[in-house]
Amino acid sequence: AIKTQDVTSLTDGSETFFVATWNICCGRNGGLESALRAMKLMGVDCGVFLETKLTDDVYTRWSSGYNVRSTRAPSKWQGGISLFWRTSGTYEIEEVD
Repeated sequence: AIKTQDVTSLTDGSETFFVATWNICCGRNGGLESALRAMKLMGVDCGVFLETKLTDDVYTRWSSGYNVRSTRAPSKWQGGISLFWRTSGTYEIEEVD
């Protein structure tokens, strides 16, 4: 027979943070900044944008309260990701450069 046991709450001393992933289709021409504004409105703390299509190192590093680091896409038609996060005492992002 299976017995039900009391489960200790994990909320003691822990906090919640929100993570997201979103295919933004293009981070150029204000696409990255627009996506960051949307993340702020949704209360997302950190996440990854897919298909950013950023082909060089010219992109926004900070917007709407978020830090951003992006990879180079192989072409302006495909690939690339961006990691975004806002400063928090709940988690820490290390080694982004």
